[in-house]
Amino acid sequence: RRLHRARRRALARSCRRRLRFAARLSAMSSRPETRPGGASPAPPPTTPFAPGQENIWTDVLARNKADAKARGDVGRPDAALFVLGATGSGKTTLLRRILYGGVDGRGDGAPPKPGEGMEYHYARRARGGESDRKDVAHVWEISGTKAFAEAICSKESVFFGARQVTTATALICIDLSKPSEAVPTLEYFLTRVRLAVDRTFDKLRKRGSRLPEQLVNRHKKQFKAAAAITKSSAREASANYLSDDGTHDSTSLDDLSAGILTSEHFSGVQIVVACTKADLHRREDAEPRRVLSRALRRLAHFNGASLFYIDCSGSSSSSSSVSSHTRSSSSVGRRDDVRGADSLNDESPSRQFAFLRSFVNHCVFVGADKPFPKISPPCFDHLQNVRVVLGQDGANLIGAPRAGDSGKGGGYDTDVASAWRTACAKVFSVSSAAAPLGEKNKERAWVDGDDDDDGGGGDSELRNVAKLPFDAQRYAEPEVDLTRARKTEELEAFKKQQQMLLRQGQAAVR
Repeated sequence: RRLHRARRRALARSCRRRLRFAARLSAMSSRPETRPGGASPAPPPTTPFAPGQENIWTDVLARNKADAKARGDVGRPDAALFVLGATGSGKTTLLRRILYGGVDGRGDGAPPKPGEGMEYHYARRARGGESDRKDVAHVWEISGTKAFAEAICSKESVFFGARQVTTATALICIDLSKPSEAVPTLEYFLTRVRLAVDRTFDKLRKRGSRLPEQLVNRHKKQFKAAAAITKSSAREASANYLSDDGTHDSTSLDDLSAGILTSEHFSGVQIVVACTKADLHRREDAEPRRVLSRALRRLAHFNGASLFYIDCSGSSSSSSSVSSHTRSSSSVGRRDDVRGADSLNDESPSRQFAFLRSFVNHCVFVGADKPFPKISPPCFDHLQNVRVVLGQDGANLIGAPRAGDSGKGGGYDTDVASAWRTACAKVFSVSSAAAPLGEKNKERAWVDGDDDDDGGGGDSELRNVAKLPFDAQRYAEPEVDLTRARKTEELEAFKKQQQMLLRQGQAAVR
C-alpha cells in the first residue's frame, strides 16, 4: 500500500513537469520573431484571395472584372422601387400594369384585391442584351393606414436606407377622383421621402462619405440635361409657351441656372408622381382642373419629380369622349400652355401609360446616370393628360394663382406654394358644396387621419357618433351623469399621482 501511494505521487509530479514544459514551449512559439530592423514578419495568408496573392482564383476574378468593364457593366446593385399613396389611389392596379402589362396586369379584367400592409414584388430585366445575366429590382408597395405609412417611412433599414438610396425610386400615386386631397397627399409623401433621404445622408456625412453630394449633383445634372433637350426641341419646332398673362415666353427653362432652384430642391433620388383616375377627373370643370394641374406641377417641379396623368384601366374610349366633350364646352377663354396641334392629337391614354412604364423602367434599371432616350415634348394642357418629366417645366410657365383664386401672387418663394394650396382648397371646397347632400363629407381624407380605414364597419360608425355635439342638459340621465363625474374625478386623481411619481423619480435621478 505504501509503495502504491509513492508511485501515484511520482506519476503526479511527472505530469506536472510535462505540463509546465508544454506551456513554456507554447509561449515561446507564440512570440513574434524580431528582425534587425524591428519589423515583425507578415502573417501567412489565410485565404487564396488575400492581398498580394497570385493564383488561379485571383486570375479568374481579374478576368471577370476586365470583361465587365469592357461591357460597361460596373456592378450596379439591385434597385428598389417604393410605391406610395393613399388607400384606394390605384397603387396595386398601376403596379400590376407596370410589371405585367395589359389592362390590369392579369388579363382577366377582374379588379385586383386591395393591398394591405407592405407587399413585396420583384422585377427582372436582361442586362445589356445578355439572357443569362439579369438585373433585379425589389418592389415594395406600402398600403394601409396613415399610421402604418409613417411607421414604415421612419424605418431606415426598410425605407431609403444607406444600401438603397443609390438606386431607389419613389412612385407616388395620387387619386384625381378626390381632387381636394391631391395636394395634401402629395405634400405628405414628398415630405416623408425627403425626411428619410436626409436622415440617411446625415449618417453618411458623419462617416465622411461624399455619396450625398454625388447623388444631389447627379440629380441636378439630370435636370439640366432634360431642360437642355426640351429647350432645343422647342426652338426647332418654334413652340413658344404662353404664360398666365398671355404673353409669349421664350426664356430658358433651366430654373437651376437662373437661381430659382437650388441644391435644397433636389433630394438626390428619383421621384415619379402618377396621378391616377384622370378620366374621372375630367368630369370636373375646366377651371378647377387648371388650378389643380398647376399646383401639382409646382410641387413636382420644386421637389425634383416627374408628373404623369394616368387614366383608369380599360377606360380609354370613355376618357377620350369625356375629354372631347370637355374641350368643346370649355373653349371659351385662353388655352393653358398651348403645344403643337399635331402632338396634342397624338396623345392617348395607352400612349401616356406606355411612356410612364418606360420612364419607370429607366429609373429603376438604368438610373439617373444616363439620360432617358425616349424623352418627348411635355404636355402642360390641363384638358389633356399632363406629362412633365423632370427638367421640362419652369416656374415662369407655372406662374402664380390668380387674384380671384387665392388673393396672393408674385415671386417664386414659399408664399406661392401656400397660395396654390389655398387656391385648390378654395376651388374644390366650392365644388364640394355644390355636390348633392348625400355625397358631402362622405369620407374623411386619408391624410387627415385613420378613422375610416377599418373598411366601413360598425366601429367607425360608433366613433363618428361619439364625435357629434352632445347637449347634456337636454338629454340628462342622473345615474349616467353621476357615474361619468365620478370616473372623471378618478381619472384626474390618477393623472396627478402619476405626475407626482414622475417628478419624484426625476429628482432621485438628479
